[in-house]
Formats: sequence, structure tokens, C-alpha cells
Amino acid sequence: MRYPTFRILGISSLVVAAIHCDPDPSATDTPDPNANVPDGGEPSSDAAPGDASPDAGPADTCGALEKFERSGGSLESSETWPVGDYLVKGTVYIKGTLTIPACTVLRLAPDASIVVDTGGALKLLGGETTKVRVTSSNTTPSAGDWGYIEFRSMSSSADSEIHHAVIEYGGKGFGAIFVASGASVAVDHTTIQNSATYGVEVRSGGHLRGFTDNVVTTSGTAPVRIHVNSVGDLLGGTYTGNASDVISVDGGNVDKTATWRSLGVPFRADTFYVKGSATPQKLTLAAGVTLQMRPSQSINVDTAGGLTLAGTAAAPVKITSSETSPSAGDWGYIDFRSDSTAGDNAIEHAIVEYGGKGFGAIYVASSASVKITNSTVRHSEDVGLQVVSDTSALRGFTGNTFTDNAQGHIRAKANVIGQIGAGTYTSGGVNDVIRVDGGTVSKNATWGAWGVPYRVDTTVYVQAPSGTATLTVAAGAKLAMGNGVTFIADTRGVLNLAGTAASHVTVTSAAAAPVMGIWNYIEIRSLGNAFSYADISYGGGGGNATGFGQLYVAASSSVALDHVNFSNGLLCDVDRANSTNATVNATDTTFTACPL
Repeated sequence: MRYPTFRILGISSLVVAAIHCDPDPSATDTPDPNANVPDGGEPSSDAAPGDASPDAGPADTCGALEKFERSGGSLESSETWPVGDYLVKGTVYIKGTLTIPACTVLRLAPDASIVVDTGGALKLLGGETTKVRVTSSNTTPSAGDWGYIEFRSMSSSADSEIHHAVIEYGGKGFGAIFVASGASVAVDHTTIQNSATYGVEVRSGGHLRGFTDNVVTTSGTAPVRIHVNSVGDLLGGTYTGNASDVISVDGGNVDKTATWRSLGVPFRADTFYVKGSATPQKLTLAAGVTLQMRPSQSINVDTAGGLTLAGTAAAPVKITSSETSPSAGDWGYIDFRSDSTAGDNAIEHAIVEYGGKGFGAIYVASSASVKITNSTVRHSEDVGLQVVSDTSALRGFTGNTFTDNAQGHIRAKANVIGQIGAGTYTSGGVNDVIRVDGGTVSKNATWGAWGVPYRVDTTVYVQAPSGTATLTVAAGAKLAMGNGVTFIADTRGVLNLAGTAASHVTVTSAAAAPVMGIWNYIEIRSLGNAFSYADISYGGGGGNATGFGQLYVAASSSVALDHVNFSNGLLCDVDRANSTNATVNATDTTFTACPL
């Protein structure tokens, strides 16, 4: 059937040949050369791209439509097209407001696109049973028959809206709906299907308004490609039945408070940064969200930024690898940086797995703070959690499970170790340890007995800046001392080894095959220290020819020993520093004294 030509004042009467027009180069943020390659990974749905029937719903009540034919060209002023079935033969550039009423069908010729240009706006105003349809003009349509609907940077972004529409068989070169930097569009109750690439593509600075109750399916790559700062615009919808059922997230800065919702498919992301400026900004990952990190990519919580993983017991948040067959170290880490907003950093009911490339899977920088509760950290190539400074902090750290982390479950400075609460820290391997990376215990603390040893890698001091700091090592705890390491209760510090008859404290070597004197000694430089039901072995190194013993008590210092067992010391067990006023009060304790 021949389509009659319907001409509207303001659009060229000249028939313009259909052309392929790339999106505004100034708005594409230098596309990834692999931008149109399918996002890696297997489809998460058993449905083939052509199997879905997303356009089911209330019956269409539009009836027969009058047919029109439109050439391409520039629409310079605002117009409303009458209801009808249009053959659009070339790319249309909208510089006014084009309103397409309910029931209208736009059939785009091969390679044609709709470009919302400078000052322009597009309104597709369908209804529940009177949808607007943008489709292919081919008798036998297929994905990529036509280009895309592009909202350019200088368009009238607040005025563009798509309601109750079907957009299908586009996506040639870019997403079927393409939102450039500075542009925005409201989209709801709309089906985007059979795109050759993405159903929706949003670049840095682009914005989706009220994006809800949409179906994005049968896309040739993934349903959505979106910049990280706009992910919070996705309010709900259905995103299954695509070649890869993931939300593809381009990296960059999240510089506004946002929540990523559970959309039934995972997010797959490059490196991104959460940061504020004068006002702190926070990113929340809601219960049930899965975030897949691409190889070697990381999450950085930067200046005035905060990150909350707000899972629940029934719907944890998961941070994992994007690889089909994941392994330890596939991705980097979650980095809580020094200037991040401490009160907004929280990991609750979350799973963090297959990270740890280069650092711990969770990394807490100097002066940074994070709350971690009821979470699992596993399969890290490094440690599960790395806390790098005595000024870092763990808040409410309890109920966590650390397992299968290659370099140990936690590596932290001595001042942080006391903030580690009860949890599960075992996986049956040689690296089932909590690693103490030296430093100073400057406040009262207790190191609990959590079923794995504390591996003391470098020298630890107990020393308050003023007053006294007391470190208590709880009954059942074990200190595994690294080679050449010393543990010092300094002049404003007190060390209590608080074992019981049923559950001793153990201080020994971390070596698999220890020898006498492989670690140095416990040094006491203060009054009021007490060791009860403790077993101390393989120390006594680092002294002079006569040795410092496994326990060195400096002049004017004191320690009480109750049921303490010394064994396998290098030369002697207790050295009173050649001083008669170094006090050792021993009860049910046998030791070899070093010569005065």
C-alpha cells in the first residue's frame, strides 16, 4: 500500500534520504571502543533473545489508523502529530517540542533515528491500552533496523517524556534510547525490546526521571548501559530476557546521594568513586543488590563520601566478580579513604567475595572508619580486611564470617585489633589468622579468643599518650609471634594475659617449625602487669650473649605470674634487667632466671 504524505507546517517538504547519524560527539564521553560488544558473561535467563513476549497486557483499543508518510529533516517549531500510522523515511531532528499522541505508530526506515536536538523535546504520550509504538518499517523486522531516539545535551531536558510506549527493533550503533550528557527524559510503563545493542544508554551527566514500571528485554547486549552517577535513577522494572541480563555501569564519580535498588538482575561496574564536596554524599546499595565488579576494578569511598551496604539476613547485598568462573583477586577492593564520611560507612548483611587484588578486599585507610556486621568476606587474594593505621576504626564489628582468604582473614594495626568482635574466622587453612601489623595500643582494649591466632608480624607497644592503656588478652587467645618480634608494655601501658585453668593464653612462635629464640621477648616497662594461666614458648631471641629471656622486666617495673608455663626459651625465661627493683611475683610458676 502506498502511504500518502501528510505535511506539517515547519518541517521540510523535501523528502530527505534516510541517513545514519551518530549521537552528538560532544555528549558521548569518548565511548569505550568495546561499547557495542556484548557485555561479558552468560545470559542469566534461559530465554533466547527472541523468546520473550514483553508486550503482553491489556488489549490495545486503538483500532484502525490512518496512514501517513514523513520525510526526514529538521522540526524547527513545536507540533503535535495527529493520531496515525507513520512511515518515517529519514532521521528527524527535533528543535521544538514534538508531541506524539496515544495510539500513534512511528515506523522508522532503515538507519533512521529521532534526534532531540538543541531546544527540542519529545513527548510520547501513550496510555495503558493506547500505547505509542516506535518500530521498524520492514515487513519482517529485526533488531537494529533503525537507529535510536537520542536526547542531546542541549535539548530541553525537563520537557521530554515517554509514557506507555513500545520502542522496538532499534539500537543500531547505540542504545535504542540514548541520553547524552546534560540531557534527561522521563520514562514509565514503557517496553523497550529487540534492540541490537542496549535498550537504554545513559552517558555521564545524563539523567532518567521517574524511570519505573518499564520492561527492557531482548536486547543484543544488556538492557541498560548507564553512568555510575545515574544508576540511582533506575527505580524499578523488568530487565530480563536479554543477551546478558545485567545493568552495565560505566565508572566515574558518584557525587550525589543515591540508592541502587534491587532490580532482579546484577549491576556490572567499572571502578567508581563516591565523593561529596561541601556537603557529604552517600551511596546506599539496598537489600538484595548484586554488584559484579569487572576485572581489576575497585570501589573507592573518597572525600566526603559514604558507602552503606544495607542488606538483610534474607536479602544480603553481594559484591562479587563479573567473571563466569570467578576466582580470588578477580577485582580490587572496597577502599574507605581517609576523608570519607565515617558515619555513613557501613557494611551490614553483605557478602564480599573474589576481590583482594593488591590489597585486602575491604581496605580501611588512616583515620577512616566503617561498621561491619553480620557479613561474609571470602575468597580474597590478599586478606579479607586490611586496616592500615592505629587511627583507623572498626565500629560494631561483630557477627561476621571470614573464610578462604589467601593471606589471612584480617590485617590490622594493634590499636584496632580490640575492636574485632565475635565471629567466624576459620576455613581450615594455614592462613586462618588475624594479622597484627604492629603499632601501638593507646587505649584500653581486649583481644578476644575467636578461634584463630593473632599473628603478630611486627613489634607491638602498649602505651597511652597520657594516663594508662591496659591491653587484656582473653582466655583462650593465642599470640603467634613473627620472627624477631617484641611485645612491649611501655611506661604508660599494662599487659594482662588473662587465661583460666580451663583456657590458657598462649604466646608462641608463628613458624611452622619453630626453634628456640625465633621471636624476641615480652618486655615490661611499667607496674601492675599480670599473667595468669599462660603458656610462653620459643622466645628469648634478640638479646645479648646471656639473653633477655622470654620475659624481660625493666627496672622499677613489675609483673605477677600465676600458673605460667615457660618452655623452649633460647637461654633463659625471665630477665630482671640486672636490677633488684624489677619485681616478679610468681605463683605456681617455674622458670629459669637469667643472670643479673
